[in-house]
Amino acid sequence: MNASLQRFCAFGGPIFGLLFLSGMLVAGILPPTSPDLSSEQVSQLFQDNQLRILMGSVFMLLGSPFPALQSAAGYCQLSRMEGPRNVCSTGQLVCGALNTVAVFLPATFFALAAFRPDRNPDALLALYDLAWITTLYLWTPGALMVLCQALVIIRYGTDSSPYPRWLGFLAAWFAVLMATSTVVIFFKTGPFAWDGLFGFWIPTILATGWFWTFWWMTRRAINTEESEAAATAC
Repeated sequence: MNASLQRFCAFGGPIFGLLFLSGMLVAGILPPTSPDLSSEQVSQLFQDNQLRILMGSVFMLLGSPFPALQSAAGYCQLSRMEGPRNVCSTGQLVCGALNTVAVFLPATFFALAAFRPDRNPDALLALYDLAWITTLYLWTPGALMVLCQALVIIRYGTDSSPYPRWLGFLAAWFAVLMATSTVVIFFKTGPFAWDGLFGFWIPTILATGWFWTFWWMTRRAINTEESEAAATAC
């Protein structure tokens, strides 16, 4: 059993969160900048913060592969519960891989916008919108990943299983609430905009919280499996 490697992969979620949010801080886009900025204001934003945004996008990009690693570790433990025909365990693995695309796209678009901050302000505004909307609007792979995890845990979870059943209900609740970021395409101001409570803060806190929660519970499951394997070997 490759327990140490599984534990490292399980920590991929928190690594992603730390790198991605650190990148946003370095870039000066956390807290989020407003979707209601004019093209001239956006142009000035990128001209004044070009190096910061470029450096921040590197951190964001570095974090992008790590959700897939956590999904891989989760697959190992969820498969123990679901059995050989593990469709939901495989589904969350695939969605975890797709999640990396949803993460590296906004990092690339922020870098692209900052690469030539002297370009036409209207073109820069379009890149600004593209970067922010892809940051929050591409929530479906992550939500479906968590929902697949929830289905396995609710269906097969017991007190002695790798994941307890209550974790499945928590996962389902998280997956549903992640959908709040859908509204960012309809609003430029207020709590539903991409800098608002429902547009940004709730889905961001939920996603971050789930990555840390799933890491802790997966780590516990790996440790239990390792102990059981050691006891059987003796």
